[in-house]
Amino acid sequence: MTSSSTSENPVPPGPRRRAVIAAGAAAAALTIGPPGTAPAAAAPAVGPDADTATGAPRPGTGWQRYVHGPASRTVRPERILDPTGDVRDPDALLTPGGAVTVLRRSQPAPAPRWPAGTTAEASSSHAGNNGNDGRPRTYDATNAVDGDPDTFWNDDTPAAFPDVLTITMPEARQLSGITVVSNSDGVPTAFTVDVWTDGAWTNAATVSDNDVIQRAVPFRTPVLASRVRITVTAVQDTPRGAFTRINEVWPEPVEPPAAPPGVTVDFGKVVVGYPRIRFTSASDNAPGVRLAFSETRRFLTDRSDFTRSDQSGGAGQGTDQFAVPPQGADWTDHKGFQAGDKVYADGLHGFRYLRITLDALPSDAPAAQPWGTVEIDSVGLDFTAYRGTPGTYRGWFLCSDDDLNRYWYGAAYTNELVTDTFRQDDVDPRGAWSASLEGRLVLHDGAKRDRDPYVGDLAVSARTLYLTHDDAAAAARNVLADLADHQRADGWIPPASISGYTLPLFDYPL
Repeated sequence: MTSSSTSENPVPPGPRRRAVIAAGAAAAALTIGPPGTAPAAAAPAVGPDADTATGAPRPGTGWQRYVHGPASRTVRPERILDPTGDVRDPDALLTPGGAVTVLRRSQPAPAPRWPAGTTAEASSSHAGNNGNDGRPRTYDATNAVDGDPDTFWNDDTPAAFPDVLTITMPEARQLSGITVVSNSDGVPTAFTVDVWTDGAWTNAATVSDNDVIQRAVPFRTPVLASRVRITVTAVQDTPRGAFTRINEVWPEPVEPPAAPPGVTVDFGKVVVGYPRIRFTSASDNAPGVRLAFSETRRFLTDRSDFTRSDQSGGAGQGTDQFAVPPQGADWTDHKGFQAGDKVYADGLHGFRYLRITLDALPSDAPAAQPWGTVEIDSVGLDFTAYRGTPGTYRGWFLCSDDDLNRYWYGAAYTNELVTDTFRQDDVDPRGAWSASLEGRLVLHDGAKRDRDPYVGDLAVSARTLYLTHDDAAAAARNVLADLADHQRADGWIPPASISGYTLPLFDYPL
């Protein structure tokens, strides 16, 4: 028996299977079988603020209502959340072709600069490396006074204090305070500021419980000083390490600017593909937008909770960037730079929440600016993964327990999200691309993270795929055949294509 629903990939009917489980008074009646044979089951809707991975079930009377695959390859968000700053009509993003959403931000005043000839020295400085983005970096004290907010001083004694930064001007000048600018890898939480005046150090300010990146530090009274000493005694302990990081010190107290205009769109469930934004117009100064992604609101900040740049370096610094031209653009997020080596986007993403902010990386100037006006018609996603519909399910599940039904179809949808075409621009950047897999349907380990087929994952996910969508079973066969083709002479079979099929995993003893 087959379903009357249409399918992108028609499949032959499968055998009927049925079972009943009884476990006392709290028993649940369980049925599995081919499409179109199930009884009705109640399915209360998910609350509007629920942070679920699957969203509310689709209308219907049987198991079909629990299927979560999108109705088409073009997916639209369901609601708007958390507008900040100067944003007009944010809900217009939900209706293409209607009113537009407008983000505005005034041009910021230039940052104060130290006089020419100012120097800086520190108690220690981390050795240079390729940083988080794969680009060579230094972490010398002079980075804190070079006027470039993309460079920073990083001490070399993690979790050991104090860390001291001393700034020396060529001659004494009147100071009413300073500003300490750090970054999202971790800010100094406690520090003192001393000034050199009348031949001795004098305390000018003490800061405790700091939790902001840009901290204005007014002095108790203005002073005539030739040197400033910042002594850090505590920092945020983040996954990047408990280091002191100071990007810039300014010779005036400057309060942080207002939050940049931004809005979060909620797709209602986790989706995978290429985000797409239709910009209708923009000011003529190349205003930038930054996109951040997350599966939960809890971890959605001004940067994504994970991007491929976190794996092996990249220019995005946790967000995807686009500089909007004055005439607008129908922009699809694909991997690459928009202007030379500036304004980078990562392409494919797996997420539920998308944060759009009128902002730009300092390193992207002048190709993209963190101010101006941007008008947006709509937001969407080009869905790339296997699109499971009631018509594509070969095996289905239904029982009298609504939660269990949701779990089962949520798991099936998760499997659909990781069944996708292997594409060079979208796979794990750590040497995972393989010409022998390019363009083939594969079952990989995550729409968001590695995006590389692992043989161990197939032990569960391949069997699930055979049950739910056997027309996509080639995804499992392609992975197994490719890994077998890369078997070593000693019999070892690689667990994945990552690192050129050389990744050693002790728990994959093949």
